[in-house]
This record gives sequence, C-alpha cells and structure tokens, in this order.
Amino acid sequence: MNHPAIVRVIAYPDKSRPYLVTEHVEGQSLGHLMSRSGSERVAVGRVLAIGRQLCEALAYLHGEGIVHRDLTG
Repeated sequence: MNHPAIVRVIAYPDKSRPYLVTEHVEGQSLGHLMSRSGSERVAVGRVLAIGRQLCEALAYLHGEGIVHRDLTG
C-alpha cells in the first residue's frame, strides 16, 4: 500500500508472532492533539483537513479490497 495518510508496514509476522513493524512518522497523534487542546476546541479547518485525510485513506483501502478493523490516531 502506498498512500500519504496510511503508515507503511515494513514487516509483519506469521501467525505465531503477533507484531507489526511500521515506518516512524514524525508528528503527533490525534489523541495527543485532543488531550493537548483540553477544553479548547480544535479549529474547524483542522478538523475538516483531518477528516478528509481519513476519508481518502479509507477510500484507498476499500479500492484495494482491504477492510479495516479499527482506526487509530
């Protein structure tokens, strides 16, 4: 898979070893952004940009025939 909004998986195990090796991505998680904001609201433009990236990533995955289990941020 190659999409700018999806972390690249470098290695994955066989069934006996449950782990993933992914690329290192600089920045902060969505959870960190939300906790840092505290009682302040995240700007609407930022929320829309994040939502758009999420939707584009999901559309790409679905186009590749991949069904996701969950989303993390």
